[in-house]
Amino acid sequence: MEENNIVYDGHIHMSINKPLDAKKFMSDSARAGIGGGLVLSQPPIGLPDARGIDIPAEKRMGIVRDFCEQCGKNFFPCFWIDPVEKGAVEQVKLAKEMGMRALKVICSCHAPADGLPVYREAVKYDLPILFHSGSCWDGEVSGKYNRPSEFECMLDAPGSRFALAHVGWPWTDECVALFGKLQHGGKSYGKAVDMYIDDSPGTPDVYRRQVFRNFAFIGYDLTDKLIWGADVGVSDYNWEWAKYMLDFDREMFADLNEEFKNFNGYLAVSSFKDGKRPDLNLLYKNSIHKNLLRFLGEI
Repeated sequence: MEENNIVYDGHIHMSINKPLDAKKFMSDSARAGIGGGLVLSQPPIGLPDARGIDIPAEKRMGIVRDFCEQCGKNFFPCFWIDPVEKGAVEQVKLAKEMGMRALKVICSCHAPADGLPVYREAVKYDLPILFHSGSCWDGEVSGKYNRPSEFECMLDAPGSRFALAHVGWPWTDECVALFGKLQHGGKSYGKAVDMYIDDSPGTPDVYRRQVFRNFAFIGYDLTDKLIWGADVGVSDYNWEWAKYMLDFDREMFADLNEEFKNFNGYLAVSSFKDGKRPDLNLLYKNSIHKNLLRFLGEI
């Protein structure tokens, strides 16, 4: 497989109390055509996903780092951090020192803005942040924290690079609007941030076409900003599901591209280079090949 044709899964979970078998994971993911990806560490104790099991931050970093090293250079470790936990700011420096390539945040019990000291520290160490966005199946009353509009707070972390996962489902329109605001408006006020979209489900099939149609037809160019992800686990990588989503998105973007060619309406706040409409087939290709590397600062 040529280096620039590797398919990356930008959203792979590492769970607590499940076996870690790098060879099996590599075999399962390869069946879907996956050759690399972002592996999220086990969760911190403060979140429902941890099931009450407290694994110290440094140990969780070491586990995900060692696992990725067994999988080869195209799998990148990501540290799941609780930004309101005591000592979280110091954990950012440790994450950088231990080879973490990004941070993962889920706001189950706090507003995104409560973690701003951690996000600003992440800017200092050039660590991008992958946020959960949208409804969270966590057993908590957490929707109010995870609506895409809540992440306007990233304007107070200038220079940050972050992605909202799941396209904010069910608040997908908010996700579209936030992307437009931060990609265009933030720069005008000297608060430039670099926002990506992680399209991992989340968003049901019936909504995926409409949300990406909205991005294109409004005039927001995702060509370099969309990251494909399956949202599955290393211990039970569902390669059939991943393959289904890869095929679904390829066909969806091909169909949208044909529809887009014939669209004559007004494109609001267009970011299209040289007045040219983006090729949505290229958007899909970049989402599975290059954009995770862009997000991680590899290219």
